[in-house]
Amino acid sequence: MGVEANPWAPFSDEEEWGLAEWLAKRVNQKATDEFLKLAITKNHTQPSYTSNYTFRKKLDKLPKGPGWMCDIVTSMGDRDPVECVHELVGNPAFKEYLAYLPEKVYADPEGKTRVYDKMWTDDWWWNMQEHLPPGAVVAPVILASDKTNLTRFQGDKAAWLIYLTIGNIKKDIRHQPSKHATVLIGYLPISKMLHFKDDEGRQIGRYRLFHNCMRLVMEPLIDAGRCGVEMICADRNIRHIFPILAAYIADHPKQCLIACCKENHCPHCVVGTKQRGDHVNSPLRNVTETRATLKQHQNGEDPHLFDDHSLRAIHYPFWAYLPHTNIFTCITPDILHQLHKGVSKDHIISWCATIMSDTEFDARFQAMSKFHGLRHFKRGISNVSQWTCTEHKEMQRIVLGVIAGAVEPRVLQAAPLNVFRANKAIFIELGLHEHFNILKVHSMCHYVHADGFNSESPERLHIDYAKDAYQASSKVDYIAQMTHWLELQEAVFRHGVYLDWVASQSRDPLADSDLDALEEEDEEEELADSDSMSHGYRMAKTCPFLNISMSRLQTDFGAIDFIPALQTFLARQFPHSSISASEYDWFDVFKSLNRIRAHPAIPNRNCCKPPSPAHFDVAFIVEDRRLWESSIGFDGLQLAQIHAIFKLPSQYSEFPHPLA
Repeated sequence: MGVEANPWAPFSDEEEWGLAEWLAKRVNQKATDEFLKLAITKNHTQPSYTSNYTFRKKLDKLPKGPGWMCDIVTSMGDRDPVECVHELVGNPAFKEYLAYLPEKVYADPEGKTRVYDKMWTDDWWWNMQEHLPPGAVVAPVILASDKTNLTRFQGDKAAWLIYLTIGNIKKDIRHQPSKHATVLIGYLPISKMLHFKDDEGRQIGRYRLFHNCMRLVMEPLIDAGRCGVEMICADRNIRHIFPILAAYIADHPKQCLIACCKENHCPHCVVGTKQRGDHVNSPLRNVTETRATLKQHQNGEDPHLFDDHSLRAIHYPFWAYLPHTNIFTCITPDILHQLHKGVSKDHIISWCATIMSDTEFDARFQAMSKFHGLRHFKRGISNVSQWTCTEHKEMQRIVLGVIAGAVEPRVLQAAPLNVFRANKAIFIELGLHEHFNILKVHSMCHYVHADGFNSESPERLHIDYAKDAYQASSKVDYIAQMTHWLELQEAVFRHGVYLDWVASQSRDPLADSDLDALEEEDEEEELADSDSMSHGYRMAKTCPFLNISMSRLQTDFGAIDFIPALQTFLARQFPHSSISASEYDWFDVFKSLNRIRAHPAIPNRNCCKPPSPAHFDVAFIVEDRRLWESSIGFDGLQLAQIHAIFKLPSQYSEFPHPLA
């Protein structure tokens, strides 16, 4: 039976493929073998594979992506980055999310304000097109590298992972691990270099090993970046693709390793050690100059720039001959460690806590009123042991409101990161710090455009590509086993996507057209509703609180003025109606509208646990629309607490929208 007749091949049918997909993704090899040898599996399920060995043979027949190679550098697994670029740019799943040409986007009709929200709207892409032949298409290569432990709770096994994606794909798609838009291209070895007798020798040995391995991985990009490669793209057109390294995501120590400089210096520029706190325009590092300086140092010369630029003796950096690549501008900001954790939490927040005392600082976080969308640190922040990027952002959203009134106005002005540099002197005047000669503070001057690049993104991929892969191995010669396991996982994913495509092609086109027509009608109705309300809203399809009495609205929901407020609305909206609001009416009530919650305490199904607390959020109500639309601040708005979100009962009249 061919593939066209049996799309689930090499499996017999859809059910057998479903079992195979579940076993490959969720069950380890030992458990798979035991499951397939159970009597109930053999006698009733009866799959065509009867053991883990025959099951793996079936998986090996699935189409695979770019293959893995094993280079003998104390065991290193890597893939051809050009093949990976070809795989990404030609993936039909990304057809609607790919861009092949640069664009200039403006926020105003006059074209005076540029918008830089995607990689193809950046000037880098436009400048790169000028250096390439006509008809060339740039594939901006984005690399990310990080070291991670392979074991979860014990052991010292670790690996250095290299990830690759391309800037042609929309950033929101690149950041979703389930989309597989970022691929693993290398496991680099981590050696303790015990054959060196001194620490400095071990350190330089590890640095050189990294660059040597990266040079082997990046070698295919040299010819591809110079001459281009013909590739079949997702829209089935053949284009002349030039894969060029455009961005490298790493934390600060890795940035310095890539730039071949010491970790107490800036990897972007050659700012002086005493000038990091000053807003000075220091010369940027130059690829040609750095390469020449390292070459002179290798030849036994003593170039003054080697020490002036704080370089390390890495004589063969992997980026030396990558075409059209300036590695120093490729290094992206380390937002997580330098900005959120470094400047914000370790410095500004710490200084504010010193001014107020930790006890008062925590008490203010605890006293903050709850609001949907804002994190409530009910125990303060001093007891938070593990800070993630999300928690840093949640804390930064509310910290100005927390410190307001407890610190002098100049400290309040210096707390936001975007105006910190202009108001930072207040912290020196208060004796909180002697200087601002801090590398993390200096790094902020290089944050021109950091959207879409974060060192936290590759950390999420470690689970899928490192820890799970290592657990699936026998822990002996694990690199080869991990690469094979990843090949099988990618093959299963690719085959699943193919089957979804086959299923979509087999649908009745008439039914699809009818469905599209219905969806268009629904969209028109939604737009009409949105226009009538000046904006859209989201809410549940059904009311969780049915037939709520007026007395309960007044007691449990706290809507003590519900009857006169409803009567005022009825008189204004339905002036000819003779029905008045009554205390004997019943209402269907929602829990929330958009992000606004209004509900009493909800009992827990488990009687041993406390009920879910009541939430009555505060919102701005538009009282004077003309004044609000013509002003910049809060003119025309009124602050109000929402006690109930309900449907107007049918006996009054028909009203298409919920009321509050």
